Amino acid sequence: MPDDRDILVLGSGPAGLSLASHCAQKGLKCTVVSPEPLAEWEPNYGLWIDEVEDLAVLEAMYFRWSRPRVWLADEPVELQRTYALLHGARLQQGMHRQGQAAGLEVRAGRVVRVEHGETHSTAHLDDGATLTARLIVDSTGGGTDLIERRRGLAPGFQAAYGQWIQVESHPYADEEMSLMDFRTVPGFDDAEPSFLYAMPVSPTRLFVEETSLVARPGMNIEILKARLQMRLAHMGIQPLKMEKEEICWIPMGLGLPRKEQRLLGFGVAASMVHPSSGYQISRTLACAPALAGVLATALNHGDGATAAAAGWEFLWPRDRERSWKIFTFGMDFLTDLNGAEIRRFFDSFFMLPVDDWRGYLSGTASTRAVTNSMKSFFFLLDPGLRWRIMRASASLRSLPVIQAAVGL
Repeated sequence: MPDDRDILVLGSGPAGLSLASHCAQKGLKCTVVSPEPLAEWEPNYGLWIDEVEDLAVLEAMYFRWSRPRVWLADEPVELQRTYALLHGARLQQGMHRQGQAAGLEVRAGRVVRVEHGETHSTAHLDDGATLTARLIVDSTGGGTDLIERRRGLAPGFQAAYGQWIQVESHPYADEEMSLMDFRTVPGFDDAEPSFLYAMPVSPTRLFVEETSLVARPGMNIEILKARLQMRLAHMGIQPLKMEKEEICWIPMGLGLPRKEQRLLGFGVAASMVHPSSGYQISRTLACAPALAGVLATALNHGDGATAAAAGWEFLWPRDRERSWKIFTFGMDFLTDLNGAEIRRFFDSFFMLPVDDWRGYLSGTASTRAVTNSMKSFFFLLDPGLRWRIMRASASLRSLPVIQAAVGL
């Protein structure tokens, strides 16, 4: 295999394909390798439209809602932002089209081992083949064993079971969708809270998903499936036809990557899932063009090791690491809350100014901004939850927050 390849990207999901496409557009000789690089993306990807500028992403928006709502009691909280559903196949095709026009190569194969030489790195495939590049990027997801991580808290897991369904009718008005519906349903165990995520795309068709925000261990998918049926019946929504199922299992709060390693990660593999909210797709897609620019500059002036170091520093500067420690503490706190407590928690959270909760959920706010928002949030909470946070802060679990605050 020739040694003139600049970048080899492992994984052909949204993270890997987006980065590879942008690297190719920057003039880098780039290859994507994954077991099934052309397999159609199955998950539904939702995001806030004010968080992306990439043309391929904007063109892939399938439906938009100007009135996303959070239900914590009988009256909803209407969020002043527009939420969108991406058309996965359209997004995937757009990225392939842009990448191929710039010379992107796509290969089928499963990488089992990576070795680093003085000037190049080599990926060993399970069929005995090898692929060589100046830099290798791992975008294969949270289950990768190729990325070295620092020790942190035990991860939590976001679990969800969803369906595309056809119905005679549903209760959602035009431009309305349910970002989180935490209302109680008879038969649910409130010790393990879950919520409904619902995206209606017509008066008779919608996507519904019962989601456990974060739990340790993750909630059983069969329980979520049963809850979804119970919730729909309780809401008077009668499915006429189930078109497709979706199962999600997302690790949250993975240890941050070791920045000195020669292998660069991206997406979930690089611990980019927000520890408290599970958000990842927006930040990943927004980061891809800028990261491609960083890597192109580094490879034009240095070697693969230089590019990996520049990439890690771009993804995880010191301030973002400190913010992530605060978010991880938030994840750890959320895993201890029952249904009633989590409803009170979010009732206070969405009292914050839009810019404050937007910056927190997206993970884009600075440590100082996150800290200031959390101070305001603390005084919005009811006394019982304030006491819970104070008690957690008096334990070793508060160490990430203390470390982050000291660095301000």
